[in-house]
Amino acid sequence: MKNVVPQKLEWIDRKLPEMVATLTEWSSINSGSDHLEGLNRMSAAIFPKLEALDGAVRHIHLPPTTRLNQDGQAVSIQHGSALYAFKRPDAPIKVLLGGHFDTVYSAHSLFQRVEQIDPDTLRGPGVTDMKGGLVVLLTALSVFEQTPAAEKIGWEIFINPDEETGSEASDPIWRLLAKRNDLGLLFEPSFSDGSLVSTRKGTSNYTVIARGLAAHAGRDFHQGRNAISALAKLIQKIEELQSAYRTLTINTGFIHGGGPVNIVPDFALCRLNLRAETFDEMRNAHDQIEHLIHTFHVDGITWELQQETFRPPKEMNGASQKIFDHVKVCARELGFDLSWRPSGGGSDGNNLSAEGLPVIDTLGVIGGNIHTPHEYIQLSSLAERAKLTFLFLHHLATGVLKIPSRAQRTYGDDILRQR
Repeated sequence: MKNVVPQKLEWIDRKLPEMVATLTEWSSINSGSDHLEGLNRMSAAIFPKLEALDGAVRHIHLPPTTRLNQDGQAVSIQHGSALYAFKRPDAPIKVLLGGHFDTVYSAHSLFQRVEQIDPDTLRGPGVTDMKGGLVVLLTALSVFEQTPAAEKIGWEIFINPDEETGSEASDPIWRLLAKRNDLGLLFEPSFSDGSLVSTRKGTSNYTVIARGLAAHAGRDFHQGRNAISALAKLIQKIEELQSAYRTLTINTGFIHGGGPVNIVPDFALCRLNLRAETFDEMRNAHDQIEHLIHTFHVDGITWELQQETFRPPKEMNGASQKIFDHVKVCARELGFDLSWRPSGGGSDGNNLSAEGLPVIDTLGVIGGNIHTPHEYIQLSSLAERAKLTFLFLHHLATGVLKIPSRAQRTYGDDILRQR
C-alpha cells in the first residue's frame, strides 16, 4: 500500500491541465448567489463529477427564505439547488467534505471573463472563492477512491448555492451533517501566502428601519419627521458600541431612503454587519443594539430591527488542533511548510464548528483579491492542495492519524426527507 501514495501523487500532477480546464469552464459560468439560471448551470456542470465517484448523488431543492428588500418589504428569496452525495455510510470513519458554488458576482457584474495572466496565474470570477476549491475537493477524492484504503472512510459531500449570502437556506443541512460525521473538510481558499485559517470571527447581518412622517420640505418642513436624519444618528450610536469591545467591528454597508429633496423623507433603511471573535461579545453587542432600538428616542420616529443571518465564532479546540497538526505533517511530506492564522471572515465552517465538528475549512487553493474584479488563483496550488487532501485522507484511512468517532448515526437519503 505504501507504493500507492507516490503513484497517486504523480497522477494528480499529471491531472493539472485537466484541473485548469475544468476551473476555466466553471468560472466562465456566472453563478452569483441571486442568479438562479447560472446557479442551475453550475450545478449541472458539477453533477457528473460527483457521479464519477460512484456514490449516490442528489439535487436538494432549498426552500425559499424571507428577507426585507430596500423598501422594507418582506420578499421571498429563491435559492438554487444544493448538491449532495454520499458513499459507504457504514464505514468506520465518517468525513464531511464541502463548499459552495455561488459567487459574489451578479449576472450584471462587469467581471465575467477568465484570463490567464501568466503561466501560473488565472484571473476570473470565483477562481479562488471557491470554484478552485471544488476542483481540489473532487480531484483529491477521485484519486483517494482509487486506493484500497478508501474502504475505511465513508463520506458525505455537500455543496451549497447560498454561502455568499449567509447560507440561510442551507444552514439546517450543514448542522445535520455536522452531527453525523467525525470531521469536516471545507475547501474555502487559503490566505494568499498559503497559510490556512485557524479561528474565525462570528458574523451577524442586521437590517434597521426608521419610519417618520413625510412633509413638504418648504411649506411644512417642521411638520415632517426626517427618517434619514434619525437613522444617521442611530447608526452613529450603534457604531460607538465598538469602543467597549476588544474584537468587535460594526460595518454600515448599505443605506437607502428618501427621494425628491423637496420632501422630508419618511423612510430610511440600513444594513449592518457585526463581527467578533467571541460569542459573548456578539451576544452582548446584539443585546445593546436591541436596547438602542427600543430606547433611542427621536420625536415621531419608529424603529424596526431584523437580524437576518448569524454565524457564531469558530473557536479553536483540541480536536481541530490535532487535525491541523496532522495536515502540517502531510504538508511536510509533500515538501512544504504550512501555518495558520485567524481570519475576520466567516464561512460554513463557523456553524459546523458550533455543532462540535472538528473542521479545517480552508483546504482550497492559493490566490487573492477575492470578492473583487481582480480575483486570481495560483494554478500550481490546484495540484498542491489536491495532493495535501489526498494524503490526509490516506493517513486517516490507514490509521496514521487516529481520531475519536463522534458520528451519531448512519447517513444517506434521509437528508432528502428532512427538506
